[in-house]
Amino acid sequence: MSLYQYGDKTYLVTANEDDARADWNDGGKGYSEEVRVKDITAKIKLDAAKLKGFTKEQLDLMKTDGTFTDDKKLGRLQVSNAVYSVTGAVYYDALYGFGGRSFSIWDADDIQAGPVGDAFEQITAQLLPVYFNSDHESVKFDNRNSGKGPEPEDGKVCGTDSTSPSCLPSPA
Repeated sequence: MSLYQYGDKTYLVTANEDDARADWNDGGKGYSEEVRVKDITAKIKLDAAKLKGFTKEQLDLMKTDGTFTDDKKLGRLQVSNAVYSVTGAVYYDALYGFGGRSFSIWDADDIQAGPVGDAFEQITAQLLPVYFNSDHESVKFDNRNSGKGPEPEDGKVCGTDSTSPSCLPSPA
């Protein structure tokens, strides 16, 4: 995060990493909060009261029509596996994704000055087309996109004048 002044206002730049909780110690055998929808289909019992705009019948149909298992639909979507149950029965009455990878600019009063939408992804694609959405292991175009997009790690303000751009380092 970084602060900067523009005119008489103070702004905060934040990176929205979209990271799940994970502990990859011991050779990757640690805890990870991520799970793909297709891997939990049998445990999905969506509650229409939690998902406004859908009826119970529509939600039940998603379980049988391939919505949760098809990689071109929600199958590859990564959601949280953190499920609370009073009874110990584990099922998903709602699916919680991890949000978008972007950055935000806030004024000092905790009001978002403006959403940036997919600007981080668009700028990365324009400036680094050969390496766009590559992962940490192989430098191949778009081999990370279906699971995750560009990942801002930090929000920094570059330069010293009032037109200073934000710099958002990404993992290499």
